[in-house]
Amino acid sequence: MVPRGPPNDYITLYITTGFGRLRNLSVDIDVAPAVKSLDRLDAWIDEQYRNILKWGKKEDNHLSPTIAFYLYGRSFFLKDKAIDAK
Repeated sequence: MVPRGPPNDYITLYITTGFGRLRNLSVDIDVAPAVKSLDRLDAWIDEQYRNILKWGKKEDNHLSPTIAFYLYGRSFFLKDKAIDAK
């Protein structure tokens, strides 16, 4: 049995972005695990966005380093899976 800890969205984002960077560098790599994680990451950013709408002030800058990193990482997978606009 492999030891597992609690899920960590940042670590998932970090690993997924790494897969995207490798593919972008033309490394022959199976990105299926990274593509599989996109639903979870998209749900995470959707939750962040809803919290900003609920609790944030309109004039504040809500672009945190983690949200910027999500946008960077997600940019490697734009053709793999469409982001649902709600």
